[in-house]
Amino acid sequence: MTKSMLKIRNLEVGSGQKTIIKKINLLIKKGEIHFLLGPNGAGKSTLGLAIMGHPDLNIKQGEIRFKNKNINKKTTDERARMGIFLAFQQPVGFEGVKLLEFLRTSLNKTSLLKIDAHTATTRETLVSNLTKLDMDKEFVDRFLNWGFSGGEKRKSEVLQLLILKPQLIILDEIDSGLDIDSLRYVTRALSRLKRESNASFLVITHHSRIAQFLKPDFVHIMTQGEIIKSAGKKLIGHIEKYGYKNI
Repeated sequence: MTKSMLKIRNLEVGSGQKTIIKKINLLIKKGEIHFLLGPNGAGKSTLGLAIMGHPDLNIKQGEIRFKNKNINKKTTDERARMGIFLAFQQPVGFEGVKLLEFLRTSLNKTSLLKIDAHTATTRETLVSNLTKLDMDKEFVDRFLNWGFSGGEKRKSEVLQLLILKPQLIILDEIDSGLDIDSLRYVTRALSRLKRESNASFLVITHHSRIAQFLKPDFVHIMTQGEIIKSAGKKLIGHIEKYGYKNI
């Protein structure tokens, strides 16, 4: 029997007095890839942030379970240590914080294995993963996302995934800002990670282009804070032909 990685039941999420997410139900099993599509303002990014435990959001009803544990009251860092990762739609740049040091600190916080980011072995591991993403090896010594292009920020997020190897990966518009060649590098790296670790994915996107390279097991359509339809990957073709209004 395939184990449940993420189970969301009757979830309502708001910010202040406003309700944004309305009675969402979602089950993602180990090793599955789920796509979440919908128009602007549908609440897709809010759902990703709620799963990650954003402090500005509050759960009004329902529960989020990760590996059969209720995480409603877990902080963001606790969820990260449990194995949840959110690749942000708009990653923030940090001047003065080197990417290499950030990854070292992240590993120390999320792993029982303490490492030295200055050893040749660790640097070689990072450089190897940079190569998979067609990134220059000098990136490890640059400041985290500082002065990065949109595509470089996306690759930086994926690099973190390859190093940290989380179990539940939420990708918020990871295809935004990537040209076709960069998208191929990114999706190949993600597919390799899935094969190696059997991680689960929730891919939030407006467009279907990424589905050409990263094949979904299930597709969900979200609008006005609700998931209104769930089906297999053929649902993407229906959306491309008829749009969201005909769902």
